[in-house]
Amino acid sequence: MNNLSRYPELIIITIVLLIGCNKEDINVELIIPDGYYEGYCAYSGDTIWEAIIFKADTFKEVPSGGLQMGLQKYPCIVEGIYNIQNKNINFYVLEYPVPNTLCDSNIFLSGDYSIIISNKEITFWKGEGISKHTYNLKLQ
Repeated sequence: MNNLSRYPELIIITIVLLIGCNKEDINVELIIPDGYYEGYCAYSGDTIWEAIIFKADTFKEVPSGGLQMGLQKYPCIVEGIYNIQNKNINFYVLEYPVPNTLCDSNIFLSGDYSIIISNKEITFWKGEGISKHTYNLKLQ
């Protein structure tokens, strides 16, 4: 007699578990590895050079050393804390290096963004259409 026919309950349980286990259902904790990330921010039709240092739950935008990368966000850079929950990242600004009235308030890195973390790359975005902000950064 076949060994599998002795354990029909085991076969049924295995099938149910395999069918019921969906990768989307697994709550994977998203973590940004500490380090210096460089890339760009697309905003209002412009592509702006961007660099951010992530460490633990803090972030700090940093200016570039020159204009060779294109438009810069400087001096409209900020620093603060962030947290990630349910594929979203929230940036909370603690310090504006320049008076925030000198910059378009929409350019500051703050609020909720959707996020994807893949290997050493991070993409996060919010908004739609012309007001959509998209950040594409890579760990250096």
